[in-house]
Amino acid sequence: MIPYLLLYKIMQLFAVMAIGFALVKLRLLRSNDSLALSRVSLYILMPAAIINSFSVKLSRDILLGFLLACVAGVV
Repeated sequence: MIPYLLLYKIMQLFAVMAIGFALVKLRLLRSNDSLALSRVSLYILMPAAIINSFSVKLSRDILLGFLLACVAGVV
């Protein structure tokens, strides 16, 4: 369950980045506007998504998934 949850959150973050990229390429936003949106995304949306993804009921599978994510992060 956890690998899918983590993958889902990562896909959401990439979707936000793709939408921002498309808006600049379609000239709906200027490059200066995209810088402000990037900062909001980096400093507010990403940490909130990470915290939200770990707000689940603790079980053995979830703990093992968390440990796997920690080991993968160190590697």
